[in-house]
Amino acid sequence: QAHRRLGLRPWSARASLAMSYAMHKQVHPPTGVDHACAAYFTHPIGDGGPPNLIVTQANHLTVFAIRRESSTATDAQLGARAVAQAKQTANADASVGVDVEVSLEVVAEFDLQGTVGSLCALRRRFGAPRNQRDALCIAVRENKLSVVEFDPATQSLVNSSLHSWETPTGLGGVPSAHRVAPLPPLAVADPEGRCAAVLLRGEGGSRLALLPAVEGESFGGEELVDVDEDEDEADDAGEGVFSHKNNSRGGGDVRARGTAASVKDSYVLDLAREMKISGVRDAAFLHGYGEPTILVLHEKKPTWAGRLALVNDTCVLSAITLDLDNKRHAVIWRRDRLPHSSYRLCAMPEPLGGALVLSQNFIMHESQESSRALALNPLAGGDAGDESARNAARAAAEAAALATTAGNAAAQDPSLANPPAALASREGTESALGVSVELDAAHAAVVSERRVLLTTKAGALMLLSLRVEGRRLARHGAMHLRRAGGAVLSSGMCLLTRRLLFLGSRVGDSLLVSMQEKDVAATQALPAAPSLKGESSPAEPAAGKKRKAGEEAPAPAEGAPSSKPAGDDDDELEAMLYGEGEGGGAGVAAESGAGDDGFGGDVAADGVGSVGAAALRAAAALANARARDEPGYAFSVRDSVLGISPVIDLTVGASASVRGDVEQRAELVAACGHGKNGALAVLQRGIQPELVTEVEAGTLPGLRGTWTVYRASDVSSKTSSSSSSGTPFHSYLVIALASSTMVLETGEELKEVSEQVELVTDTRTVCCGNVFASSLTRIVQVHPKGVRVLNGAKMTQDFSTNDLAPSSDPSDGAEIVAASVCDPYVFVVMSDGSLAVLKGDETNGTLVSLSNETIAKLPRGADVTAACLVDDGVPTADHPGLDKRAPGFLRRGCDVANETDAEQSDEKSEERSTSMLALARVGGSVELYALPSCDRLWAADGLSEGVAVLAPVGSRAARENQRRSAAAAASATASIETSPPPEIVEMRVDAFERAHERPLLTAIRGDGSVLAYRAFLCPPGAGGVKRGAGRSQLRFARVPLDVEGGLDGGSGSSVSSSGTAGTASRLTRFEGIGDRGGIRGVFVSGARPLWLVARRSRVLALPMRGEALANRAVSFSCFHNKNCEHGFILGTAAGGARICQIPSKMHYEAAWPVRKLALKCTPHHVRYLPDFKLYALSTSTLTKWREPKVEEDDSHFATLVNTRRAKAMARGGVEEQFAIRLLVPGTLESAWQHTLDPGEHVQTISNVQLRNTRTGALQSLLVAGTAFPGGEDTPCRGRALLFDVAWRMRSSGASSHTGGTPEWIGRLACVREAKMACTALSGLEGNLVVAIGNKLIVHSWDGESLTPVAFFDTPLHTVTVNVVKNFILLGDLQKGAFFLRWKDTGHEKLLTQLAKDFEHMDVAATEFLVDGSALSMLAADTTGNCFSFSYDPKSTESWKGQKLLTKASFHVGSPVNRMVRYKLRAPVRAPNAPPPSAAEQKRVANRHAVFHGTLDGSLGVLAPTDLETHEKLQKLQRCLTSAALNSPAGLNSRSFRHVKTFEGRETRAPAAHEILDGDVLASFERMPWRTQQTLAAAAGMRRDEALELFRKISESAEFV
Repeated sequence: QAHRRLGLRPWSARASLAMSYAMHKQVHPPTGVDHACAAYFTHPIGDGGPPNLIVTQANHLTVFAIRRESSTATDAQLGARAVAQAKQTANADASVGVDVEVSLEVVAEFDLQGTVGSLCALRRRFGAPRNQRDALCIAVRENKLSVVEFDPATQSLVNSSLHSWETPTGLGGVPSAHRVAPLPPLAVADPEGRCAAVLLRGEGGSRLALLPAVEGESFGGEELVDVDEDEDEADDAGEGVFSHKNNSRGGGDVRARGTAASVKDSYVLDLAREMKISGVRDAAFLHGYGEPTILVLHEKKPTWAGRLALVNDTCVLSAITLDLDNKRHAVIWRRDRLPHSSYRLCAMPEPLGGALVLSQNFIMHESQESSRALALNPLAGGDAGDESARNAARAAAEAAALATTAGNAAAQDPSLANPPAALASREGTESALGVSVELDAAHAAVVSERRVLLTTKAGALMLLSLRVEGRRLARHGAMHLRRAGGAVLSSGMCLLTRRLLFLGSRVGDSLLVSMQEKDVAATQALPAAPSLKGESSPAEPAAGKKRKAGEEAPAPAEGAPSSKPAGDDDDELEAMLYGEGEGGGAGVAAESGAGDDGFGGDVAADGVGSVGAAALRAAAALANARARDEPGYAFSVRDSVLGISPVIDLTVGASASVRGDVEQRAELVAACGHGKNGALAVLQRGIQPELVTEVEAGTLPGLRGTWTVYRASDVSSKTSSSSSSGTPFHSYLVIALASSTMVLETGEELKEVSEQVELVTDTRTVCCGNVFASSLTRIVQVHPKGVRVLNGAKMTQDFSTNDLAPSSDPSDGAEIVAASVCDPYVFVVMSDGSLAVLKGDETNGTLVSLSNETIAKLPRGADVTAACLVDDGVPTADHPGLDKRAPGFLRRGCDVANETDAEQSDEKSEERSTSMLALARVGGSVELYALPSCDRLWAADGLSEGVAVLAPVGSRAARENQRRSAAAAASATASIETSPPPEIVEMRVDAFERAHERPLLTAIRGDGSVLAYRAFLCPPGAGGVKRGAGRSQLRFARVPLDVEGGLDGGSGSSVSSSGTAGTASRLTRFEGIGDRGGIRGVFVSGARPLWLVARRSRVLALPMRGEALANRAVSFSCFHNKNCEHGFILGTAAGGARICQIPSKMHYEAAWPVRKLALKCTPHHVRYLPDFKLYALSTSTLTKWREPKVEEDDSHFATLVNTRRAKAMARGGVEEQFAIRLLVPGTLESAWQHTLDPGEHVQTISNVQLRNTRTGALQSLLVAGTAFPGGEDTPCRGRALLFDVAWRMRSSGASSHTGGTPEWIGRLACVREAKMACTALSGLEGNLVVAIGNKLIVHSWDGESLTPVAFFDTPLHTVTVNVVKNFILLGDLQKGAFFLRWKDTGHEKLLTQLAKDFEHMDVAATEFLVDGSALSMLAADTTGNCFSFSYDPKSTESWKGQKLLTKASFHVGSPVNRMVRYKLRAPVRAPNAPPPSAAEQKRVANRHAVFHGTLDGSLGVLAPTDLETHEKLQKLQRCLTSAALNSPAGLNSRSFRHVKTFEGRETRAPAAHEILDGDVLASFERMPWRTQQTLAAAAGMRRDEALELFRKISESAEFV
């Protein structure tokens, strides 16, 4: 067993278990979308284009731009386009305009030091300049608000104001900053931008914090121009759908830009004391009032479901007008006696005004002029007007009564369980026609004053149509609700434009959906009214085929965990499985609930009670008639945001091995999602290539570089020399050795053709590439003695070094030491410092050297440390979100000083050339030169320094950088290291169409560290750029890279400028690698190869996995061949080459590539079985209720069946059924499945090794603990199921002994009945320990049955059991952690409690943290806190060892649901390092880290550290948090990571130590060089010492 190899020292009664110090690092950001809003955040509305989409996921904020173009889809949109075209072909009426591609592009990402409670956009005030941007109001859980704006000069967040409404210390001395309210603060903003408000609902009160907006004339500072007057509403083609009126001014004039909206000082209105308003649930600002008016939904007298017969209709609406100048407020109108289940408000635009009120059974529209309501289902108590609906209402009431507790009075009187609401009998209330749905947990998005889209808890899209008459709704037929299609289970909606809708989800992928209004004529051509023979109608597609309530969904195919074909598992756009809406082909499938659409039993959740198709068809005729006037929308998925939340379970397993692996492939498998969005997510750290073939090490001694090139015939041919996608295959592979060059032809086989191809082969190749295109394609080879040009295999030109640099002395023997090829230019650097540039002539396919006068404009080579050619020809918009794209992004931001001259130069002499030359000079500056004129266009200092923003010399930002560097140098003392940063030794500038269109500058410093910068244009009026300037200013913002082992290469990775002469480039551009359009980016060669993947304008730093660390990568090149499509070649320092492909079906959205497998059911547990190399998975789905057999004398089971039956009938005749599957690693195909009894829930599964007491042999078994939940009045029984897993050969022919198909099978070896639920289990030294109810029982195994041998009484409910050797860690749901010891002396078997946590804690996950012989216990609670415990009986604080000591604490920010331990590999030691001591070897060989997954979809790791490292890094962390760390939104990291407590609970005693915050420490690596030196000196160490500590921790904790 694994715990037998841990090597802990033997425990004795007097010994203590030393504490392990730890560091927490978030390795995967949260993915569950909590909030989303649309705002003109990064650009003003006057610039045109759609608004930004701002999304928050726990503490992660992402700003998206809408990217639109009429061209082929991106790699993320290929699947969506194919499905959309298929739908369009199947139904011509559902055209959604797939010719226009729409996708999401990341503008910026920020990790906030606080969990976001709500988010809203503060619009620019009506009448304010159109060059003013919107601001964001970010409310965090601890009653704080940060008003932020986007700084276009630095591409970062800037705080305009910070607000905190802390209250006095509460129960147990807990400051309000450390308390978590049951309901987070709610931020709302006035639609006209006059103010914002924050609803504070903590501590049982209801307070409203008001923030008046700054008026337009009070902005101060620079003058704001271009003020709009009475303007028309923005159209849907470019501008968002907002309440304020905007008009896009015509012409191409350049406008000055104003600052963003901001607020004044806030003040608090106590609603409970001043307005007698308490129990506030929601608030929204209303449209159309002269003063800001906020509508508040509150509960006058609290009630609950069991008290509805006495207290009902308790909600009230109060409209409060706000006089912000005089701080006076008054209620101007009110509505009372609203349903108690009302929970959400949705303000309606003018002329209607008012707001929609959503409740479980009603939709209400309330305004000052009118009041209307729509009853949604029979439970609402309304009258649908026909007998069938009234019968359905009575049946629903009876079902609701049966679902109550047995013996309740409601079981005899159904009206007590569901009393009629007062709203049902109020004038103006009508019943919905053709639908029966519950709207609890629904979200709304206003399309117009007449249309509103709603999402239900079952993932359905509903369209609410309104009949407006003036400023009120019509008296009759005011509201009509119908199903519009299907979607993910949504956590929010956001309307970006009138045709784009964003659906955020916490349990699946979030979707960007386009809406196309259907043709009215086509809708009127549909059949009129359905007959009662099962014909369907447009209002109810395929109603006759709809599965009845409780009907079992079609079973999935045997051996597949998903109902989809295996080939479609890579399709992650969830909504492609769901409908376009009624009338569409996919809409019919979604409504019918077919098994292949993924809905399964979840469709029944839309129905209420016993409402079936008959009751809905009774009103279909009227619904059809109204549908002709409101045709509805056709939906099409355009993009998706990957989601793996919530992480229900997590396991570390070994992936299927691939040929050529030199390391074990480990992977992280997470069970995530719920219902139809349930899935398995397979995560891998970095890219693990799959070997196609290889050249053995030593075959290519002295390997320096590899290049793949095309020849003209293969480029022009589209037949045998190209792949099915039309991409031509590479023709030649050029391999540079130490003193020679090999040329291989890449046909069916790699064949050497060095003699047939007229390349220079008697010396090494410096660089090789292609110039020109089509039939003029030429091969350019740069070697130390010159440049050779080939047409196919024949040489056409040959340049010597004398030809390239005629002014140099031939006797010097100058050689080419560096070169760059970028169509149509070739740039070379000589050893004597001279430079040369060759320009291609496309008319005849030749190269011409630039004149000496032109080259003289360039600096001498001695002053140049790195250089590269730049292709500025990728069409790029000035800022993300604009539709107009044009080449020359860099050129547009360079010629600011001489705009007119530059334009003339571009048009005449340059002919709009898009090629440039980038140089890095001594001192760390970077310069851009125009080609072919060689005029300097742009220069900036600070590249080697690593400053945050590279601004042109002379700009205000550049002067600020210089002042900071001068101040740091002036304050330097003898104790502070003041060495200058290493020079830049290599660089390149790339742009990738669709993936990363803004140029990306990548550079390597002399110490081996990698720097990345993204180009952007600073607009006039920002960052010191004059408003009168005709163009924006080019700048580069640093891109943070999260690299394992740090950004520095570590020991032995230093590179010198002169040392690059003998090796190929470390930076290589790649694109088209992999399936689904491929990935693009820059590959960094070296001892630790790195992929810089460009995706959605992100840059992801992914390490290379599966390759030996000692096998240093010296070269990289793309390789597209018939036998290896879209692959690559990796050259190693050992003289070998590996031809590989990257794994398919992977999604590159974060630092951990993900492959999702849709299950279409809810996953609950996933475990890796190391003894069988399989995964065990437990899932649940809804099945039809079947009456079980009940023994006459089994009264407990009879009671349980009665309760289950009542619940099933209330859910439509279905109940949950669990199954256990065995999955094969790699494909994750189902190898075996066992279905449990209906109503039996799997609580835990595990792979344990039990010792047979008869034979003494260890037997590996799969064990599952189950429970039969039945409610508070029904006893909950359980079972322990033991499965024997075996491998056998299945017969495949007439003769079974001749062979067969191998397969895994499981046999139910033992069933152990229990009187209570089996909630947790684990193996314990050959025994099985099971938590059964409030007892922990140890069982022995005799090969046939389990026998209890020892027990221990646990407090309430054990949720976790962890075992290391004979130590046991228990986690109780309410009573905290318990530390036990198992003693088995042969004649005595005993469970003994060593210590426990005496403070109350609701434990959700526990695990051991092992660091050599030190053992710590980790526990996480439901608030998101993580604690480290230590057992130390010698300490006086431990009460003689009875108390677990809380040694460290940390607030993760999201509730941790699962912890899993994995072994760390030994760090790689330098070749000349001294051998480690025996103690160090033992400690290093026995170290374990802990992974955890949260409900927000984030992943984190807790890695052990030693005391010395912990103390040093703790000092550095304090320096970072107190002085240098500029936290986004102005939030404090110390306050965020402090332990949080729910309101009303006592706080825990403070821990003695802190768990290090790896995210804060990682910011040190991204700081400028001199800032790092200053901070390291303040922490008492050197810069390189601090980085070395980071590197060691990162290397030791990296995932293998």
